[in-house]
Amino acid sequence: MFLKDAFFKIKQIIGARVWSARFLSVFPRYRIKGVNSQTDLCLAGFPRSGNSFVFRALLMFNPDISVAHHIHLPYLVEAASQRQIPTLFFIRPPQQVLASLLVSDRRLSVDAAIWNYCYYHRKVWPFRDHMLVSDFADHTKRLPEVVHAMNAKFNASFACEKMDQQRQDKVFEVLKQKTAERKRLPNLYAGPSAEKEKLKAEISEKIITHPRFSECMALYQQYLSVSVFSEEELQR
Repeated sequence: MFLKDAFFKIKQIIGARVWSARFLSVFPRYRIKGVNSQTDLCLAGFPRSGNSFVFRALLMFNPDISVAHHIHLPYLVEAASQRQIPTLFFIRPPQQVLASLLVSDRRLSVDAAIWNYCYYHRKVWPFRDHMLVSDFADHTKRLPEVVHAMNAKFNASFACEKMDQQRQDKVFEVLKQKTAERKRLPNLYAGPSAEKEKLKAEISEKIITHPRFSECMALYQQYLSVSVFSEEELQR
């Protein structure tokens, strides 16, 4: 657990800004999924915030776009802002997102997960004017409205239609296939499952009683205040 915690923290620190993240270019993942001259759209957010669902959903309606995605480091948003690339930033209530992260990676401690949550969101905050912030409940339940708002903000024309049950099932099937193709453990599947919900419930108490959980909540509320449907969110 110690090694995983240390690796997770070091990666966040190196990936905090564009100038330091250049060292990550030795890894193909960061070259392939990062921002470059061909990028049309940037999808960013803390792990387990709905990144995979939106990425696969948008590809259904925009199969030819080049997307920077699944680089869960602050520099990605900075790089997109420098190139003026439309950026959709995902947030999710801390208890939910941290529980999902800890279930997906059992080697990570609660301390490290919360440290990373706080560090990541503090480093991204200065670029809030260059991205559209969307809460989990919105981009998973009303994605067309989120995309419409993103198009309006960035003068873009990304397509998206209502995610009815058939389309949602198609996205989750693709996610399951990707999990199987990469020979990943079932807990790494990005969609919902009864087993994952059970495990998340078991770990939630450790999260909400952590001394820094209130800091996570404060950061979440800060982002929620500038989210795409902020007035509605704050009344929930």
